[in-house]
Amino acid sequence: MSLMLASAFVYSKGLYSFRVFDSLRNLVLTIGHCLSDMKDFLILIITMVFMFAVLNTIVPYHTGSGETKDFVLHLEDQYKILFGDNPAPENTTQWVLFIIFSVFTIILNLNLLISIISDSYVFMNEQ
Repeated sequence: MSLMLASAFVYSKGLYSFRVFDSLRNLVLTIGHCLSDMKDFLILIITMVFMFAVLNTIVPYHTGSGETKDFVLHLEDQYKILFGDNPAPENTTQWVLFIIFSVFTIILNLNLLISIISDSYVFMNEQ
């Protein structure tokens, strides 16, 4: 864990040091501005993943062996769906939840993310 944090710190310092070069200064500042603008988006996407994991936990869902899945496995499934994995829902309610989650996360939220990054880029180029 400490090696991971140290690596992230060194990486961020290395990226921050690129500000010395005129051609990279705006890009580095834009990355920082995008990250600060994305905090509300990240809260929204994390909330959606948790919300749909809770909804899938409430809906009866059984694994191939007949056991029910717990919340952590549903959370893992929602995270995988977020990055394009397609689970195998067993009933109509789960298909509806899968389609709604896919539409909200992939179409709406990723377009929102593109909009946030575009606004940050335009803001930084105007300065």
